[in-house]
Amino acid sequence: MKLQEKIRDLLITRNLHMRKNAVMLIDNADGTTSEVDLTELAALDNISADDLAKIEGITNGTQAAGKAVVANADVNTGVSKVTELHIGATGSETQVTATADELNIMSGVTATSDEINANNDASANIETLTTTELVNTAETGKHFIINSTTPFVTTLPAANIIGLEYWFHIGPQIPSGGDHTVVTDSGDNVMEGSLYSPEAAAVTCVAAADAVVFVDALTVQGDLLHIWCDGSSWLIDGHCFVQDGMLTSQA
Repeated sequence: MKLQEKIRDLLITRNLHMRKNAVMLIDNADGTTSEVDLTELAALDNISADDLAKIEGITNGTQAAGKAVVANADVNTGVSKVTELHIGATGSETQVTATADELNIMSGVTATSDEINANNDASANIETLTTTELVNTAETGKHFIINSTTPFVTTLPAANIIGLEYWFHIGPQIPSGGDHTVVTDSGDNVMEGSLYSPEAAAVTCVAAADAVVFVDALTVQGDLLHIWCDGSSWLIDGHCFVQDGMLTSQA
């Protein structure tokens, strides 16, 4: 009996018997060897030729009609065409009910979630201040109600982002024994604009200031400061009920 012989072509017209624990060794073109055992061969017995054709010639990460989809090394499966989309942890997925047209409305949107909320969520755009506050850029679009008899300082962020915008309103609790102030960060003299008082239609021009002062004993509920950033300065306009109820200072 020959134990080993090289055979170039082997045609089996009836049966090929392999003993228990026998394996087939296949020399690959890259010099490696693949091993197929009887269990693996038996698993192929129930796979039809049509099913095998679905994996023949596939490219990982690329979809083709009638072919199986296999992710590439980046776990990317290429184009996905689905009739329904469900997202979430296994067993608790949520169906996405938005249409393609509704989703495409967001195409080209560059605003951050904070910016969208600031311009659309009214409940998030009002905050009552009762003590020292450091305003941050995520709060753009917010109305601050300054509401304390104890004077305190509110500090703006750096004036380096175009479009930052805030409103400051004096609430029912007005300052006593000192002034409420809204100041620039680091004392930069970058406030420009005007303040309006009712008496004699007075207008105070603001140039290179670093603070707006709500004056003790003169400021009243409803006095208002509006401030907007052009990318390098804070452009302000303010209204007060009593003459000189609002002033500015310079560092």
